Amino acid sequence: MAGDGILSQHADPESFAELLAALSVDVRDDDPLYGEFGRHYYPAVFGDRLRDRSFAVVGKDGSAFVVECDVLDGTLGRFGMPLRVTTLGAPTAKVERRLLREVLAELQRIAEADEASEITIAGDAPSRTLSGLGRACMGAEGKPGVVLHACVDLCETTAALRSDLRDSYRSLVNWGERSLSMEYCNEARPDRELFRSYEVLHEQVVGRRTRSEASWNVMFDFVARGRGELALASLEGELVAGMLVFDGALTTQYASAAYVREHFDHSLAHWPLFNAIVRARERGLRWFDVGPIRHRDDVGDKEASIGFFKRGFTNRIETRIKWNLPIDGRTP
Repeated sequence: MAGDGILSQHADPESFAELLAALSVDVRDDDPLYGEFGRHYYPAVFGDRLRDRSFAVVGKDGSAFVVECDVLDGTLGRFGMPLRVTTLGAPTAKVERRLLREVLAELQRIAEADEASEITIAGDAPSRTLSGLGRACMGAEGKPGVVLHACVDLCETTAALRSDLRDSYRSLVNWGERSLSMEYCNEARPDRELFRSYEVLHEQVVGRRTRSEASWNVMFDFVARGRGELALASLEGELVAGMLVFDGALTTQYASAAYVREHFDHSLAHWPLFNAIVRARERGLRWFDVGPIRHRDDVGDKEASIGFFKRGFTNRIETRIKWNLPIDGRTP
């Protein structure tokens, strides 16, 4: 490419794939929801509702900003989450500003063409100064918000991980360790029927089938390939709980869980989750993302209670910026 320009995934898929291949695996696949797992799972979930619009802005100096994005139900983001802008190379501050202006302009063009009602962008962790992306979003009159995530540092020892637990959770974890019988579906035991037992449990607990067969097949495939694990817990011979996690290059994501309500007088969730954290550490992962923590004013009581539960497994709460950009026909 002789000068700065837009490289579209659809117009030139081969060149776009080469650009992606130049990214560090840890950068592109650090989070399984944005990484390889997400790129297989979410298309199976959303089907034709998901319109991929990924592109890159490439500078004549060889640096680039890669934007894997899509339009879903009126939002320009990534799989229903804020999209990420990934840097390739080391652009100067001047080149960075120019290329980021073009990134935001291209996002505006896509949003208008697809009649999206909002653009959501994942920014950087808050610090004393905004990053180049943050300054570009602010210049485009983007509205910042803070998203909190409970994350576990897997470099800690198992003893330190236990000490990070909420005080009242330690006895509940200990009870589960003594009382629950655990089975695992993973690379060492890629048992489709064992995995199917979780599908049945999930459907029974929710009261309906919420996932397609295609999406369950993607989840099993990643578990069988060693990119995640299903843990099943039994109490006195009865299956009472299941938990799914998926691995990226650096991060394990707590993805799904189901518990038999009739046994809620027991602490069914505490040991399986802590056990999943320890096992992710043993697989060599760097982080365990327990999930987002949302304020009670923004969600219902149930989700707020889930957030309280998640916070009890770590003393590390990460702050992440999310930008919402206006769509009004302006070029930033």
